[in-house]
Amino acid sequence: MKAQALGFLVLLGLSGLSPLMAQQELGQMAGELTSTQKKQSSRQREEEKYWGSWSLGLNARTMSDLTDSESYASARLNLLGGANLLKRLKLLGDVSVAGASGFSQSRFGNDSLGSGININEALVRINPEGILGLDAGIINQRFLGSGLLVSDLPFPGLRQTLKGEWEIVDSKLELGLRAQQAIPTSRTLDNQKRSEKESTPSFMTQTAYADLELTKNTTLQASLTRYQFRELPSSVAFESRLLGNTVPFSNASQSQFLFDFQGSLYTLNARQKLLSSFAIYGGAELLENDEAPSAYNRGYLTQLGATWNFYDHELDLSIANYFNESDSSPAFYNSSSLGHNNMKGQAYALAFTYEDLFRVRAQYSDTDVISPNLVNTRRQNLSVALETLYVDF
Repeated sequence: MKAQALGFLVLLGLSGLSPLMAQQELGQMAGELTSTQKKQSSRQREEEKYWGSWSLGLNARTMSDLTDSESYASARLNLLGGANLLKRLKLLGDVSVAGASGFSQSRFGNDSLGSGININEALVRINPEGILGLDAGIINQRFLGSGLLVSDLPFPGLRQTLKGEWEIVDSKLELGLRAQQAIPTSRTLDNQKRSEKESTPSFMTQTAYADLELTKNTTLQASLTRYQFRELPSSVAFESRLLGNTVPFSNASQSQFLFDFQGSLYTLNARQKLLSSFAIYGGAELLENDEAPSAYNRGYLTQLGATWNFYDHELDLSIANYFNESDSSPAFYNSSSLGHNNMKGQAYALAFTYEDLFRVRAQYSDTDVISPNLVNTRRQNLSVALETLYVDF
């Protein structure tokens, strides 16, 4: 991509525009780096003391169901950057500056864009290339790879990684352990509506993962994550009741979840290159809350897609099916694009990338209620996007 090119992003909301999934959006997220850019960026990060890239966007979004709606337009500047302070000490930042105008009659949760400076991630990274690494700062939860558990929200906290890499003939294997201690934020809520002083909430995760490049054409990824939410505020419980969780009290100051949240997330992803220009991929995830009874505690998502490369362009088609019961995870923190909790549905996506210049995406999802109640209703989302990729400073 030419260094002087102007980055822009136009998202057209049609009966419900939103990113389909937090981390597992069908097709690529706006502003995501292509494989070519990732290689260039990786070299830049190694060789330069300071590095950065940017994109500029105009956005329109609308979401609606039977009882709620949300629509706004915004201008947004996205900035990625970092600094190699020492050989084993780095700073990384992902910031967006946005101005938004619109209206909201919405219970869609904590992942809506607002005006102001949004810190998506800001980390001090110690020994990132070593066997044992540490991240401290504002951690984006996209690394967990599950919109069913938590959306791509920034939580302050710590993250430790222990990993090892091996080469076996033509195969490469990475095994690792990753732990996180974070504070789940609720900045969009009125936390003054409480009956007494509340404890600081926490979100803990422990992950074991394996990445296998069996051949140049075949890759496999698997992970097991244990998660625990503790001491969630009454305001979060009150809002989550409106998003599908089981919360007995309707009073905001006394609301509490009926079940705690402690369980497991299993993920499996595979990619197979069949021809030099054609590949298929698939993924699955299963979420289980040990503290809730069956018929209330599970969520799953499956995805299948294909990618075709031609003349430096790329076409990506994919389909997903998802199902999330009422108490698998706190609804306030998981993905609004998947309907939060007590919802099931299908999603379809198309993405076309023109060289390293721009991408066109279209997504459609149809989400319905699992167990009828007075809160959840059917939701249909359709989005179309034209977006450029990041430009290096």
